Amino acid sequence: MPPSGSAVFDDPNLVSCTGLAPVVSLAERAGLHRLIGEHVHVPGTAGSNPVIKVVALIVSTPGQS
Repeated sequence: MPPSGSAVFDDPNLVSCTGLAPVVSLAERAGLHRLIGEHVHVPGTAGSNPVIKVVALIVSTPGQS
């Protein structure tokens, strides 16, 4: 039987993925956003703001261990 218990997240500044913001910030400072903007073009209405879409795909991909 799994242990019973509860979790309380009462801190308004609590973030689910605390390592994500620094990684995205570093990628932006390193020029990833600019490179995506220059080289990635998606046709049609899905092509609006490809930079955000590609970065979202990259950060949502689980890491390999």
